[in-house]
Amino acid sequence: MANPRPIDRDAPMDYRAVFDALPNPCALLSPDLRVLDVNAAYPVVVGRTRRELLGRDLVEVLPFGGLEAVDGAAHRIRRSLQRALASGIPEVLPVQRYDVRTDAAAQTPLATRYWISTATPITNADQVVVALLHKIQDVTPVVLSVAADIGAGDAVRGVDLEGHSDVFALARELQSANALLLDAQERERETSLALQRAMLPASIPERARGRVAARYLPASSSLSVGGDWYDVAALPDGRLAAAVGDVVGHGLHAAAVMGQLRSALSAVTVADVGPGNALQVLDRFARQIDQATATTAVKVVLDLEQGTATYSSAGHLPPLLHHADGRIEALDQALGPPLATTDEADARPQATTHFSPGARLVLYTDGLVERRTEDLTVGLARLATCLREHPGLSPEALMDTILRQVREHERAADDTAVLVIGL
Repeated sequence: MANPRPIDRDAPMDYRAVFDALPNPCALLSPDLRVLDVNAAYPVVVGRTRRELLGRDLVEVLPFGGLEAVDGAAHRIRRSLQRALASGIPEVLPVQRYDVRTDAAAQTPLATRYWISTATPITNADQVVVALLHKIQDVTPVVLSVAADIGAGDAVRGVDLEGHSDVFALARELQSANALLLDAQERERETSLALQRAMLPASIPERARGRVAARYLPASSSLSVGGDWYDVAALPDGRLAAAVGDVVGHGLHAAAVMGQLRSALSAVTVADVGPGNALQVLDRFARQIDQATATTAVKVVLDLEQGTATYSSAGHLPPLLHHADGRIEALDQALGPPLATTDEADARPQATTHFSPGARLVLYTDGLVERRTEDLTVGLARLATCLREHPGLSPEALMDTILRQVREHERAADDTAVLVIGL
């Protein structure tokens, strides 16, 4: 036997061959959801030629077999693709039914098929989504197996189930369940967001108005309402206390945990025990709450007359202090571990820095500066640059500028809480 030819690892890859070798049907889509290319498997399963597919709107060429008016499958698929385009995050759509011809040339009757589809965003060097890879996977055997398990009888042995009312009813139920699942996800997001906002301060204290701007923005992903929070309080002697925090996780539970932690820290703030002691108390409290582990938070107390900022951080990204002379100072000299991550709720570090009138302080959660495709230091540098380039803006105007220039907008993968304070 001849020796096999050694692999040339430096040879260029034939990605067309790789694309066509994929067993699952795949289509490359433009941002307006038109078919740019398909692999060899795609025309076979959808019962159309490659020429019939290229340049066409994807949803228009999928063979729904007359079910669209009842089930809304086309709308769900289009909405899934649009979510992937907007978020930059792969989107998986649960089981959908659309029917295909087993022999496109012979124009045979449509046969029932069930599919799961995945939309994967493809970005350019500037991290802009320029295309989608749409993959569909035939899960008909699994669906028919479920039908058999519930006693659908001999009908499950055929592919064309149109004349069998019991299995056809199962298909309808599956479609309805998928629609309900998507609706439930959207309702959970809306409920989580409402709970999140209800637990944040209703307004900035009167003494701080005009000096403090506060924002909370949910993530772009439909399921990523999380546990970010902010808090601002006016202490009796004229000082201001500010804090931001980030609970691990998303959804209703994260929002509920956030509310408990923010309320606890607010109560400790009234006692005026100092940022370090306040975070130590919060650490003890977090140990009594499920899923509060690894929460991060930072608290700053500002004395505007003395020009001091006293702070402590529980694993949180450092607030940035933009001095009146243009310097950017990261408040990173009092960093302790995230909440409930050590054996004991030990004493927390605390540090103090000085500032002159005209300085600005920005507290934020990681959703402001993090991007999936770059190192965190790039996002922090982007925020610092934004502060340097806009020295004369009011807190509200600076907030708008920061969110416009620093945050990832449509593709933000995490929620964001930000405080901007004029000093």
